[in-house]
Amino acid sequence: MSHKAIIFPALGAKLEVISVPTPALRDDHVQVAPDYVSPAPIDVWQGHHGIFATFPVIPCGSLVGTIIAAGSEVTHVKKGDRIVANVFGPQEQKAAQAIVTIPGNRVGKLPKNVDSVAAVTSLGLVPVFHSVTSKSNGLGLRLRTGLPNEDFPPLSAEEQGKRILIWGGSSATGQFAVQMLAFTGYRNIIATASPKHHDYIRSLGASKAVDYNSPEFAREIGEVDLVLDFVANRKETIPRIAKVVRNDPASKVAIFVPIKSGGRSASNLGVELEKDALPNKVQVILVTSHIYEQNPFLKSHLQTEIVPGLLGQGAVKPLRAKVIEGSSSVEALNKAVALLKDGVVSGEKLVVDVMDLQN
Repeated sequence: MSHKAIIFPALGAKLEVISVPTPALRDDHVQVAPDYVSPAPIDVWQGHHGIFATFPVIPCGSLVGTIIAAGSEVTHVKKGDRIVANVFGPQEQKAAQAIVTIPGNRVGKLPKNVDSVAAVTSLGLVPVFHSVTSKSNGLGLRLRTGLPNEDFPPLSAEEQGKRILIWGGSSATGQFAVQMLAFTGYRNIIATASPKHHDYIRSLGASKAVDYNSPEFAREIGEVDLVLDFVANRKETIPRIAKVVRNDPASKVAIFVPIKSGGRSASNLGVELEKDALPNKVQVILVTSHIYEQNPFLKSHLQTEIVPGLLGQGAVKPLRAKVIEGSSSVEALNKAVALLKDGVVSGEKLVVDVMDLQN
């Protein structure tokens, strides 16, 4: 048995549609027919720069679709259920294909009150939970989950008072980081964004929004204790963060890899940081969000219950979505990847309808 998939056939090539083998269903996996997918910067890194890539590469890590088969060990969803998923790993698990075969713990039932296009933008919650809560690969902070009967003691005054900087506040992960920190009860959340996004970022829970291009950005931000750098640019963000992070052993800067050099469409990517890039006492963490499953609780509950629960409760808002049109899903996805590659996407998430792959 085989099915259609969209692939990067080679480095820098345009996406195209091919037929790929459909893997057998394992007991702890599900198979999903996607309706909508959402490309992300990693698709540009893989398809155009070869980072984390072995060609051919199937793009996209976020999907909304329908369960067409569920293994015997999967009990929280069944055939016919509408689901939302953040997928990664082998090609069979990537989103831009007619049948996606993924572990059951990476799908959650789509709440009936959440629109499909809105839901596919929500998977930035996964790296946010990892980067904020991980003690070894993140900031080590507490976050509420919104789960029923959650045992979550209120934040102490010291916890609430931590000055937390979100660099890239209007990015997909940045918006969810602001929302989850505010939902949990942190009170000093500072987010960088272009001025056109300031009102919206504040409406999500930021106590202050700052223009990253302002010559007075350091004064406007003030000294901070903790930083999440979702832009990760060694020339544009890291030197500026160095001017505002407190030079203290308790301070942490969590930087999402790969680290770029240059502007928004930078192509020089790497996973290392110069030794003296930040003050010498600061803890520097290079975040790899896909290792969140090393945390047994997040592995079992993050995508199955926490993400859909937060969406269904309205505790977090999905991102503003822009559906990219085309005569086919592959044409639309090529357009979307080009927009990401050119660095012109700001404050919204691109979404592509891939239902034609079922034909």
